[in-house]
Amino acid sequence: MVAFGMVFLARQVNQRFAGIDIIEIISIRRYDAIRRGLFKQLQHR
Repeated sequence: MVAFGMVFLARQVNQRFAGIDIIEIISIRRYDAIRRGLFKQLQHR
């Protein structure tokens, strides 16, 4: 997947130059939001 490759590459670069991986934080928040959305869909059934 291209998106995964981009995140992985950005992670490698960010670890060299910065302590906090901003892209990883964004992806974690996005995953959290998706998981919450799926959980709500399951509750509605």
